[in-house]
Amino acid sequence: MNVTHRVAAVLLLALALSACADPAQEHIDRAAKLLEQGDMDGAIAALEDATQANPDNPVAWNNLGNLNAQRGRSERAMELYRRAIEADPKRLEPHYNLAGALLDAGRTDEAIEEYERAAAIDDANAAVYYNLAYALYQASRFDKAWVALEKARARGVEEDQATRLEAAIRHYYTPETAPETVDAR
Repeated sequence: MNVTHRVAAVLLLALALSACADPAQEHIDRAAKLLEQGDMDGAIAALEDATQANPDNPVAWNNLGNLNAQRGRSERAMELYRRAIEADPKRLEPHYNLAGALLDAGRTDEAIEEYERAAAIDDANAAVYYNLAYALYQASRFDKAWVALEKARARGVEEDQATRLEAAIRHYYTPETAPETVDAR
């Protein structure tokens, strides 16, 4: 194969790959630019266009959920996070965001379940374990909150945050009464 044929093959491959590109991406990029310019309504419209262009794009659904949450539309945000999860159940962000929205709505048990799903997806994520610990604390499940907090610490959560939550948990729970070993891995 001579150089001309190789260049032509590379160009054809690039053209084929661009044809396979996600049609939602241009709308997602436009939404990001609109947000940078302070145009949230425009960003929401662009993300809605993205979900129309590719209903299976979890990033579009998740980002649309985030903007709805910022607008105070928590029920709508939760619907959008669930749609993102349907599109890609193994993606961390929509589980994490749905858990936070559920916790904010006072639906603590559901939030705990979502944080646990998020932890199963990314076991190394300190923020997931910290927020799981906080949700468990809110549910008065202090022993489990303590274990989740230790996991968050083992994964590098900010110590100031951990110390504050630890103090709150200690108000109701004495870790010395906990099982001898806690597997924080």
